[in-house]
Amino acid sequence: MNNIRINIESALEEGKLTFPEIFCCKKYSFEEKRAGLSDSDLINMLLDMYLIRSFENKLKTIKKTKKFGTKDFSLAGPIHLINGEEAACVGQAYALDKEDYSFGSHRSHGELLARSMCAISHCSEEELNKIMMGYQQGYLYEKTKDIFVNSKNIKDLARFYIIYGAISEIFGKDTGFQKGCAGSMHMFFPPFGVFPANAIVGGSAPIATGAALYKKIKGEKSISIANLGDGAVGCGIVFESMNFAAMKQYNLLWKKKGGLPVLFNFFNNGYGMGGSTVGETMSYDKLVRIGSGISENAINAERVNGMDTLAVYYATKRKKKEIVQGNGPALLDIVTYRFEGHSESDKEEIRENDEISQWKKIDPLDTFATKLINKKIISKEQILSSYAQIEELVTLAFESAVDTNLSPRTIFSREKKRHLSHNENKINSSIESDISYLQENKKIETHTYSICGVKEALQYTVKEAFERFDDLVSFGVNARDWGGSNSIYANMKNNLGYERLFNSPVSEACMVSVAIGYSMSGGRAIVDIMFSGFIGRAGDEIFNQLAKWNSISAGYFSLKVIIRATTSRTYGAQHSQDWASLITHIPGLSVMYPVTPYDVKGLFNMALESPQPVVFFENKELFADENIKMEIPKGHYTKQIGEPTKIMEGNSITILAIGPVLYDVLEALKEKSLNGITGDVFSAGSIEPFNYEQILNSIEKTGKCLIIGHENERVSILKNYAYDIFSLAERNLKKAPSILGAYDSITPSYENMGDFFPNISLIANKVMEICLH
Repeated sequence: MNNIRINIESALEEGKLTFPEIFCCKKYSFEEKRAGLSDSDLINMLLDMYLIRSFENKLKTIKKTKKFGTKDFSLAGPIHLINGEEAACVGQAYALDKEDYSFGSHRSHGELLARSMCAISHCSEEELNKIMMGYQQGYLYEKTKDIFVNSKNIKDLARFYIIYGAISEIFGKDTGFQKGCAGSMHMFFPPFGVFPANAIVGGSAPIATGAALYKKIKGEKSISIANLGDGAVGCGIVFESMNFAAMKQYNLLWKKKGGLPVLFNFFNNGYGMGGSTVGETMSYDKLVRIGSGISENAINAERVNGMDTLAVYYATKRKKKEIVQGNGPALLDIVTYRFEGHSESDKEEIRENDEISQWKKIDPLDTFATKLINKKIISKEQILSSYAQIEELVTLAFESAVDTNLSPRTIFSREKKRHLSHNENKINSSIESDISYLQENKKIETHTYSICGVKEALQYTVKEAFERFDDLVSFGVNARDWGGSNSIYANMKNNLGYERLFNSPVSEACMVSVAIGYSMSGGRAIVDIMFSGFIGRAGDEIFNQLAKWNSISAGYFSLKVIIRATTSRTYGAQHSQDWASLITHIPGLSVMYPVTPYDVKGLFNMALESPQPVVFFENKELFADENIKMEIPKGHYTKQIGEPTKIMEGNSITILAIGPVLYDVLEALKEKSLNGITGDVFSAGSIEPFNYEQILNSIEKTGKCLIIGHENERVSILKNYAYDIFSLAERNLKKAPSILGAYDSITPSYENMGDFFPNISLIANKVMEICLH
């Protein structure tokens, strides 16, 4: 029990709510705003703003003219510029340390450059050398030294390194930070705290929240920042994230008090892609107002003049201090104005030229330069000289990135590589047990776990995993008090604090991306999605986020995330869906569907070590069936991912079963009507990747093949397996492989199920049809 009670008197108490004051563009003196910044810092802030402007102007020129200088060069992909918003990026950067993680949007060139230039200014030469030599095993560093040969200044070399790495990434070059795999909308550089930008609007909110969860659990004195646009306020995932970050349980139930250390930072220029967020697509008058809907303190929301770099610096610095002290999360509404449209394809039909001209009068580059000159911190001549040096540096970086000899394009191959882990304790996957033992052995009381069912096998494996990995967390809608999906965590909560096992809101999308951010920061996460039918609620986060960051990052991130999803035949149309085929269609995910105790334990242990995220399907009815027992090894072992498990030996047909239909297959083969027909029966165990070797060897003997599962037959993994098997074993097949799956319709209620899913009778008839005709 969590000891939280709903008091009837307070719940029904008459009264009215009040909301805290929220400051909007509060004015502070120059000296107040610059607190903690030296004159050198102020000068660098101006120069960093100019560097960003120079970088993006050159990018814009290439996009429009398809040339750089005299060289032809085409940039086909989209670019999203921040021209006019440089002050907001630079101000934020100078309030952060490289231990703070920022997650950007599709418009984050400025954030990467600002944070990197700031870090270079404050790092020692020794530290910079170490960072550059360590990233990508020093590949980009060596390239940089070959090009930037005349400089003996390590900091200038580091600045060139960042500019060159960034523009190379945008150009899809091998010298990019992610080898050209991330491109303009996703690039990052973690050594300076710059974590992945996100091309999905609002996508960085839950990932930054996950990183903040890791920082809270580990007790780190740093924060995570989600840099979002004002258009992201229309995305449900942003509100899910803010609620997740501010949950009451952090203060009421966790040992370490305080909300998650995350700052939701909105660069608010008043426009989405094709409409105005002010007066058109949003309900608010000022974005900052949304904070009032999250918590009693409006998550410390504040509206700031984003055209004033020192105002942004001062606000971010104050919010970071509050957050680190346990008063997170926080929200900043940074009011900016972008002089460019949404992208190069923007026809600029929603803004008046007069409006743009008015905002250009407070161009932060001009106003901040004037302020520093008036304060006698730098002269106009010094500024112009420094600008010229920046132009030379940026131009050289662009010239080098355009040059194919210096900066070759990344070459992608169609060759498929499977990264399969091996474990020295891996044992043979064949189950040497007859069918009667698997089906009929009743529950045996034992404390050794040598004989158990699928539920006990997973319970033991998860319990052991929590002991083996101190960075492992698990959460879901009913994870703690109900014991999670299929009661796997039952009796674990007494030994696991809330920081290891906790209930989450009904926010499947947020749950998945929180796990991504947590894993990017160095942890492991198990996320419970109560029914596989709820995968649709987290579709973007599974398909567009979880599946892609390994590849987008060129292998930098290996997400240790397991999504547990329960299938069922008894919960109707919106719960009882077997979406294994849907998940298998998405490259970048490993998909497991074990149904024997041996496979459940071995594959889950392998999932914990997998180099890519795993969706782990479990069948509710099977996990509740106490009649399915078998002996499994007591100690730690793994089952090789992709290897099917041979369950039965036969001669007439090869049957590959996906999921719990295996047990119907075994019963069907006992039917007297089969007249001695026997089969090699395999349980897929893991669906993707899949090794066909055992299946092909069996077909050499039987000549016939049936693939069977609970998926709808159309556009299914059943058909994919049949196609692959036919392509690989055509010469040994007496007829094309057959499939048997669920009827092509939505799932009916259990009471009206009939023959919707393959059953014993349907399977027996199908086997006879294949073998006797």
